[in-house]
Amino acid sequence: MRHKAFLAGKHVPPQYAKPFSEVQFLPKRLDQPLHWRKPRDIFVCSMSDLFHPKVSDRIIRAAFETMWAADQHRYFIFTKRVERANHFLEQYDPLTENIWLMLSISTQKEADEKIPILLNTNVAHRGLSIEPLLSLIDLPFALKLSWVILGAESGSKRRPCNLDWIRQIARQCQAAPVPLWVKQISLENRVVKDIDQFPSDLQIQEKPHV
Repeated sequence: MRHKAFLAGKHVPPQYAKPFSEVQFLPKRLDQPLHWRKPRDIFVCSMSDLFHPKVSDRIIRAAFETMWAADQHRYFIFTKRVERANHFLEQYDPLTENIWLMLSISTQKEADEKIPILLNTNVAHRGLSIEPLLSLIDLPFALKLSWVILGAESGSKRRPCNLDWIRQIARQCQAAPVPLWVKQISLENRVVKDIDQFPSDLQIQEKPHV
């Protein structure tokens, strides 16, 4: 959508001149956290994946060096490629307490295959980004997680997300307990982001305690 906006002549950041499928490295942004004195939450590569195969180990290492140096902030790294994250991070010890590795999954199959790898990854905090949630998911490992984010799919071709699927995960997180952030839901054939419009039992937006 952002690339289409650029092609349409809209005023958008210059990186949107390239399609979303093309990996870009913007080195001028790498040291920005070093200059932010007030602690903040930083979502690393929020529109991409730091462990994408087209991202070199050198770039990944540079990103972690910034996170280690500017440790006044909390960093949340979202990835579908937990296998590469596991392999890359096993060579570094110790890791600081300000880094969260957030595995992105959508189905029970992905949970069964990837969560065990996540739990064996050398990182201070481990979490799940279940976006979009596409099936009922059982989380027997909830106790070992630091944060869970979940939400329904958006867009004109979105697939269904049953509210009971969300409730199942919410119950497991609350029992653990693990902070849970319900980002958006599917309600009456529309995507709802306003928490005040969620069913009362799903009005949950908690951040990590650490």
